[in-house]
Parts: sequence; C-alpha cells; structure tokens
Amino acid sequence: MSKMSLVAWRPVAYDRRSRMSALLPFLAKDELSVSQLEQWYAVNRSDPGLPDAAISAMAQLDSEIAWRAVWMLRRITKDAKLTSDQVARICEAAPSILHWAWRLTLCQLLARTGIPPTCREDIFPFLADCFRDRRTIVRAWALSAMMHCKADRPHRAHVAAAFRSAQRDRSPSMRARLRHLAGYQS
Repeated sequence: MSKMSLVAWRPVAYDRRSRMSALLPFLAKDELSVSQLEQWYAVNRSDPGLPDAAISAMAQLDSEIAWRAVWMLRRITKDAKLTSDQVARICEAAPSILHWAWRLTLCQLLARTGIPPTCREDIFPFLADCFRDRRTIVRAWALSAMMHCKADRPHRAHVAAAFRSAQRDRSPSMRARLRHLAGYQS
C-alpha cells in the first residue's frame, strides 16, 4: 500500500460519499498510527455516515488491522451515540475476533455504548472468553462490558463471579477498572 498523507483526506477534496468510501483504504494502510486515526476522525467527525462506514470497514479489514475500525467507532462514541442497530452489527463480528488488540478495543466500545438486550445472549460468550484472556487489561474491559448484562437472569451469576474474581486481582489496570465500576456492583 502507498503511504498517503492525511492532507489527501481533507473534506474540500471529497464530497461526503467519497470521503466515507475513502475510509476503508485509509484504515487498510500498511502503517497507521493512532495519531493519524485521530486526525482523520477530526476532519470527518461531522459526517453522519461515519459510523456505518466504520462498521462496514470493520467487516472487510484483515483481522490484524480491523481494530482500527473499532477504534474509530469507539472514538465516535465520545461525541455521538451509536444506534442499537449499529451496536448489534458490531456485536455480530465478535465471535470471529481473535487478535487481542481488537478484542480489547471492542470491549472498551461495548463498555461505553452498552449492549442492546437483543444482542446480549450472542455477545456474552465473547465477553466471558475475553475475561479469561491472559492480559489483565483485556479482562478488565471485558468485565466493564459484562456489567451491562448483570441484570439478565442467564448472565447474573457469571457476572457476579467475574466481579468477585476481579476483586482478587491485584494488577493496577484491574484495580482501576474496579474503582470505576464501584457503582455497578450487584
């Protein structure tokens, strides 16, 4: 892939439709930093088609770089709310996610957006699997996302057990997540 500068992505060069079709090649670049993702987002954040374009890109990108689209979606949620349908489409991709960075970013996204009730049965095994990851940061964010399922009868006991397990974890990232989740305890 060619190394394209962000200048090529300025809105004056593209109409809305072509800017969003440009998202996939941008995310597929060989080298792409979070700083570049942030700059691209800053230029295109007002486009109402951005969430759908990022969801589409997430499904099309190679698993090693698909986290970039999920990162974009997570960044969008700082400024706007995703619809339940959009979150459901994101959840559909979860079972195929194996790369830890993508799993982490998706857990962070779901912790922020919540999980629509219609998706909880399908996404919960993914979250439970993330909670078993060897990386504490992935486990911590999986717990945060799981907390959206704590009132659901089929998941209540599993979420409570995960929370108790997390309380025994002394790692800084888990301690920080637990402080954040203190208000969500069951």
